[in-house]
Formats: sequence, structure tokens, C-alpha cells
Amino acid sequence: MNKSADEEQEAAVPIPDVGFLYDEKSSIEPERRAMPPQRIGDAVVEKVYEIDGLTMPFLHLFANVDDEDIQRAQPWVPDPHLNGSVAESRCNFSWHTYVIKAHDEVILVDTGHGNDKQRPDFIPSDVIDTDFLSRLNSIGVERENVTMVLCTHMHYDHVGWNTIQRQGRWVPTFPNARYLFPRKDYEWQLEETKTLPNPAFDESVVPVASAGQLDLVDPGDVIYDSEGIKLWIEDGAGHTPGSIIIRLESKGETASFVGDVIHHPVQVFRPDMRMPFEPLLQMSIDARTKMLAEVADTGTIIFPAHFNFTSGGRVFTDADNGGYRWEFVPED
Repeated sequence: MNKSADEEQEAAVPIPDVGFLYDEKSSIEPERRAMPPQRIGDAVVEKVYEIDGLTMPFLHLFANVDDEDIQRAQPWVPDPHLNGSVAESRCNFSWHTYVIKAHDEVILVDTGHGNDKQRPDFIPSDVIDTDFLSRLNSIGVERENVTMVLCTHMHYDHVGWNTIQRQGRWVPTFPNARYLFPRKDYEWQLEETKTLPNPAFDESVVPVASAGQLDLVDPGDVIYDSEGIKLWIEDGAGHTPGSIIIRLESKGETASFVGDVIHHPVQVFRPDMRMPFEPLLQMSIDARTKMLAEVADTGTIIFPAHFNFTSGGRVFTDADNGGYRWEFVPED
């Protein structure tokens, strides 16, 4: 039976009164953060790392995980933060942007935290000051070359590099890009700003709209279709009311940019693992379950927003391991 919105809200896990802790020693070695360029037909996907080393106890993020879940994941998740038991394990998320190079198009998927943006409720104030733009440059991408920015949803850690400060004002980081935001999430955030402060929206979204660079998209929209490369939008609502999945297809090869539909490899075989940042719990679980079923054993490369190491990977059925297992793309 489908739960009502009120029932889902009541079932939500309370948000813990703790943010991420930064531990430089927890950061993954630079060479292990890298993802080799992944070719999807005639398109190429690259990953530009922003930050890791921000950790939180596993139980603060996933209230219904158990020791067996941690132990099941350890053989195929090379994460030293998985220590055999829930009590001793921490989540160490990665924040990164995916860059799709499609003919003359340079397309960014999610833009991380951004510099000079204070989010003290979650992120220590002295952490987010990175050379992200230099890392973009290192793969041949200048700010002026970016033609499209896609945000899977409107949370602060997916829209941050949409803007930068210039002479005390927030302006679009990528002056020649169209910024594509999911319509339902944009309208949800716009409504919330009427009653609640929303600095991420004010700093990272409103300036884009003011500059006339904003487009709103809906599930089913084809956003690029040229010379054998196609990108379109699918519904991924749950983590937020309007979360989307971005699908890429070229020459029979496929990829999915799934944002926060899934946060951690343990959720591959435990899609019911609950997060405190997902008040629409059943919708979130349903979106994750549907995504896993659609991509398992198809060869589709999944690009999650927060998986560490090479970040991208594939899903395989595995009856002995709870239904599915995850396999990261190789480091080289």
C-alpha cells in the first residue's frame, strides 16, 4: 500500500544533531580518487574531484544498517572506513562533478559545494576552499568552454559551483552555459524560500536565473540528441521531490547519472537503508529499487554523486549477496 505524504513524513529518520567531521587522514589517496575517462560510444565521461575526508558515523546516516551489511560489502568496497561492524564504521563521501564531452558540448553534472559558501550546520567552515576550477582546467575545460550545467537536484552540495563571487556579488561560474534544473525541485525550493532561509538557493541558483541562463526540465525531456549521442531526463524523485536521473546513450552503450538516488555501495543490496535527509522515505526507496532493477547486468555505467574511489561502476545480480553487488570501474 502506498503511504501518504503525511505518513512518510512521520516515518522519517530524525536528522542527527551532528554534521560531517573533516579528517584529512580519512581522505582517499589522490591516485585512488581518480576515475579514468569512461567512453560511452562517442561520448567521454570524466570525473573532477572536489573533496572527501568528510566523515560521519554510519549509524548517523543509515539508522537501520547492521554488522552483517557492513561485512557483506567489505569484499567489493575497498573502503578502510568499513571496519567490520556498524559501531566502528564511518561513511566517507566523495563530492565531485562529472564532465560529459559530447562532440563540441562540455556538460557538467552536479557542481558540489563551491568555495566561499558557508554551510556550518553540515560542513566545517574551514574545509571548503578547493582548487576545483584548476582541476577542471587540467582536463581541458575552461569556465568559458562549458556549454551546459545539469543539477540532479537542488541540495546545497550539488549546486555550489554554479556561481562564484565577483566584486561582492554571486555570478554564474560558467558564463556561456545553460543551467538545467529539475522543475519540481526548483519550484519546491522557491516555495520554501517564502518561509525559510535558503542561502544555497539565494547564492547558487537565483543569480543563474537573474542572468537569464536558467532552463527547467522535466522527466521525459531530451536535452541533447546529435550525431549518435543522446541525453535525456528520467524521474528519480524521493531524495528530493524533483530529483532526476540523467541518461546517456551512444552506439548502444549507456550510462546513468543518478545523483543522490543512491549514496553508498551498501545500498546496492540494502536499498531500504534509510537516511535522515530523505523525508519522502518510501519514494526514495522505490526510486533506488527501480534504478537498480533497470541497470543490473545491462553493462550500464552508473555515476553516483557520492561514491568514493573511482566512483563510477556497474550493478550485477548476486543472489548470494542480497540481490545485487557493485563493481567499481577499474582505477586504470
